[in-house]
Amino acid sequence: MEALTSTVEALCVPVTHTQNPDWAEEFEVPWEKMSARLCTALEQNKRPLPSDRRAMVRTIIDKVQIIRQHPTIKACNTIAKAIVYKHRAPLLDQIDGDVIGTGYSSLSKQLLSRWENVNRGLNSGVKRRAAVAADPVTEKVKRIDTYGCVDWQPELQEGQTEQTQLALQEDLKNCSGDVTEEIELQMKLTYYSQKRDINSGLTIDNLLEDWPVLFKRCGMINHFRQLTNTDIQETMNKTLTAKGPRIMAYMKTVTRPAIQNILYDLSSMPSTVSTKAAGIILSIMAYLGEKAPEIVFLADC
Repeated sequence: MEALTSTVEALCVPVTHTQNPDWAEEFEVPWEKMSARLCTALEQNKRPLPSDRRAMVRTIIDKVQIIRQHPTIKACNTIAKAIVYKHRAPLLDQIDGDVIGTGYSSLSKQLLSRWENVNRGLNSGVKRRAAVAADPVTEKVKRIDTYGCVDWQPELQEGQTEQTQLALQEDLKNCSGDVTEEIELQMKLTYYSQKRDINSGLTIDNLLEDWPVLFKRCGMINHFRQLTNTDIQETMNKTLTAKGPRIMAYMKTVTRPAIQNILYDLSSMPSTVSTKAAGIILSIMAYLGEKAPEIVFLADC
């Protein structure tokens, strides 16, 4: 009822959407509308109750909707960052003193989720209408998910043609799967065609036939790097090094037989980066009740 009331009140306020690109930086949180219990917790550097935090998010989004019709992820990040920096101790994302990610990601996601829920049915994601060539009267709506991507659908590189793309694609079909400079160059040059086929909705079977390299180690690493500007292998190694010991320390406190069996097997193996990584992944899977054969493909090395 409280959520409904706040939303109705917001809709009754005259809407004057701003065109100011810096509106998020200038956004003023309506603290005067927050509950006394929330404000007291923040002043005392105590974690607010989940219900109070959700109420805070609702109040913020009520005001955001008056200012901006379509707040972006960047805007939510900006607002969340300012709030967390003002009330660092009670709102910062952290575990045992270690900051998780940016420190304000959870609040930013709450803001974005709240806005999406309020506008559900009106703004259900970014859409693009693509006319079907065979029938100009028929239109097909495709949902575009570019979140986290820096090069979702690139243009064909200068000097490249459909013929050169097909020739490079054939060369990649015969690659061994090892990461080499030549493979990396070919993957970069054909990234346009890879994304075109993936975004067109080809099935996994068709992609496996046309782009088998994408299902090999070298292809996965290079494609992900192009797509997100992130080296997945380097990032994974850093994450396992920083977070792995804590995860395994916690797993040792869990008494489930499946997890204890994994830890026992690990104790008899050489302590290498590979075995540690495998142990962490398998332990998490066992903790979540996932079935290894459905996620991990086992192959003889």
